[in-house]
Amino acid sequence: MQRCSMQQVNRKIKEAVMKGLKVIIRNAEYLYGITSDLKSGEIRVEGSVGDYLGVLNHGVRILIEGSVSNYLCDCA
Repeated sequence: MQRCSMQQVNRKIKEAVMKGLKVIIRNAEYLYGITSDLKSGEIRVEGSVGDYLGVLNHGVRILIEGSVSNYLCDCA
């Protein structure tokens, strides 16, 4: 399985949110800075995720079913 970069994941998340879709993220423990700079949407993270999850957000709802590293929703 090929891993996606943070930029690729964030681009896909933003595209889905803009279409009004709910986003489910899995296998993201190696990713840092995902779900950043969103204005709306609903995102569920299943499992662990790296640092800086949800930074610089205003209005997005993030549900985490696992653990997150440092700086959760920093500057939100």
